[in-house]
Amino acid sequence: MPLTDEEVTAISEAARAAYPNEAGGFVFIRDQGSNPRRELLFCENYAEHPEKGFLPFAADVEQAARELRLGFQGMFWHSHPNGTGRLSEGDRCTLASRSPFSACRPLVVVVAPVAGELVTSFHFHDRLPEDGQWTAS
Repeated sequence: MPLTDEEVTAISEAARAAYPNEAGGFVFIRDQGSNPRRELLFCENYAEHPEKGFLPFAADVEQAARELRLGFQGMFWHSHPNGTGRLSEGDRCTLASRSPFSACRPLVVVVAPVAGELVTSFHFHDRLPEDGQWTAS
């Protein structure tokens, strides 16, 4: 489920705008032949310590669940300001839960200052078939 250039730009801008806090959201793609339907959902961060974690508003999670029930493939993205592209233990727990997150491919967006500018890098993860663990792809 590759991202379009416009989606990469929009996600990068959202992650940089939230810095030094985490940002996040969903990408939904529904294959409709030659004209796939794509939607971005940007979520507010309601974490008690938004610089250390990402917690979307319940209504955003409910909307994600509706989209997935409609046949969309989902990707959940969130940023790790000044962090790494690896999934944290908290990320892994969220992906293991029975929630819309567990049906989505995770993407970690690292945001860090480089030469005076905030730079983003994208780190996709895939579930390993043999043990169900997540690995960077």
